Amino acid sequence: MPNNSDHQRAVLLIEFLPKYIKPVEDLISYLDHNFKENCSDRVKQLLGFNYPYPKIMDTSKSKMKSVLVTKQNR
Repeated sequence: MPNNSDHQRAVLLIEFLPKYIKPVEDLISYLDHNFKENCSDRVKQLLGFNYPYPKIMDTSKSKMKSVLVTKQNR
């Protein structure tokens, strides 16, 4: 259904997946900074703030490179 109102409409997207399937999209990055700073610990838990996946690939690759360089220098 199209949004014909003059304001934004909130939506909640849910993925029901087995534990061994890792999400590929960093949905938390879409949230407003003020919301992330001010929401309760319960909301943070429900949104998966402390869940290590999905990894931001650029960050993961740079960390991996530093690990490989460290191992090669031993």
